[in-house]
Amino acid sequence: MQIAAPKILVVEDAYVTGQILRHGLEHEGFDVCVALNGTEALAALDAHRFDLVISDFQMPDINGDELCRRIRASERHGNVPIAFCTAKGYEFDTEAISSELDISEVFFKPFSVRAVSAFAHRVIHGSCAMAS
Repeated sequence: MQIAAPKILVVEDAYVTGQILRHGLEHEGFDVCVALNGTEALAALDAHRFDLVISDFQMPDINGDELCRRIRASERHGNVPIAFCTAKGYEFDTEAISSELDISEVFFKPFSVRAVSAFAHRVIHGSCAMAS
């Protein structure tokens, strides 16, 4: 019996960035769904269970902040680990947002896909080991 790969939802309005994350995470053995905005992300969350959500912070439609609030209010996904990716850099209050919304990690753009993959392994598998 084959065990299903952990499922990650990547929410990123920059198509190329979303595809780079998809490729890197799939290479590490994850099943990845990419949503281009918060509305698509909410639809994906309604349709599937995810082990991790990695979301851009600044997006049109529903931004990462609001998306996270909706996920946290969800009975189905309220406890899923969430990471933000942001270009806000110095403007982003990592401690406040992490505490308020129970964010597991914040990656500042440009970020390393390897660092995101290592984080995903750590959060989902409970170790720092990365698949080859």
